[in-house]
Parts: sequence; C-alpha cells; structure tokens
Amino acid sequence: MRLWALGQLGDDSQTGTVDAIQAAASEWGFDVELPQDPPPADSSETCHLWPENLLPWECWHAVQTQWRMGMGGATGLDYASVLAYLKDGRGLHSKERREVFGLIQLCERETLRVWAEKRERDTTK
Repeated sequence: MRLWALGQLGDDSQTGTVDAIQAAASEWGFDVELPQDPPPADSSETCHLWPENLLPWECWHAVQTQWRMGMGGATGLDYASVLAYLKDGRGLHSKERREVFGLIQLCERETLRVWAEKRERDTTK
C-alpha cells in the first residue's frame, strides 16, 4: 500500500523485499518460497496478490474517484459513495461488505498518512 501511495509500486525501491517477506513469514511459522531473481524489466508494473486480497484491491481501485478534497488536498473517501458501490456496484452482502469496507479504510488511512509525509517532505525542501 505504501508503495502504491508513493507512486513507487514496481520500481527499484523494493530491493530486499523477498528477504524481508521470508523473514516475516518465518516468524509466524510459514515457509514462503519466493523467486530470488528480480522480475524481467518488462514486468515492473506487476503486483501479485493473494486470492483473498483480490476483491478488496479491485474495490479499492474502483473507489479512487470518491476522494473528498479540501484546501490541503484529499481528506478521505466519501464513505456513502464507497458503501453504495460495495452494495449496489459489487453486490456484496453485509458481512463481506463490512470486511471489504474495513480493508478499504486501512488503505485510505495509509494513503493519507503517506501523502501527508510527502507533503511535509516537499515543504521542507
């Protein structure tokens, strides 16, 4: 999420990610085998998701037109519109809708935090 908000998804800033993922997974008792070789140059835009994350990710991207804007930029998503999309646009029922909405809120919070950091860096230059 952080890389997406910074516009760095798929760039070289992800060096060492394979080792970090394997280390984190091993702490939880998981054995994760990831390719050690970097992806081919033409696949720098590729992002792999676990199947259970595909729906929330698709919904997150679908609601990117629903940002509320203030004087300082985006202030958050328009929740009424997001919930309407999840219910009517995706046909999600209450439990799944609450789950996906919660994950969208996580993405929203992280995006706002990263954008705030970026604004702070830009103003201190």
